[in-house]
Amino acid sequence: MLIGAINAANGEANKVKNTFTGEFGPVPATARDYKKRGVPWVVVGDWNYGEGSSREHAALEPRHLGSLAIITRSFARIVSFPSTADPSYQQTN
Repeated sequence: MLIGAINAANGEANKVKNTFTGEFGPVPATARDYKKRGVPWVVVGDWNYGEGSSREHAALEPRHLGSLAIITRSFARIVSFPSTADPSYQQTN
């Protein structure tokens, strides 16, 4: 998750500051620490968030790790199919 994104604060990929420890570390590890502490967080992006082969992860992993929102100028085409396990899902074929 976000391991290729360049951090505007330090110009490095996959290095964000954990405000609790003061250390810079990988984005997924920092997100897991925040989730463990019950601290919500947000992603702030630029253009075409989710671009590349991991579009599904771009949509799902931040939510799984406790993100409240993704704020960005634009999103790559992220396809989300409704689950047939969802009782509100109605197949139209």
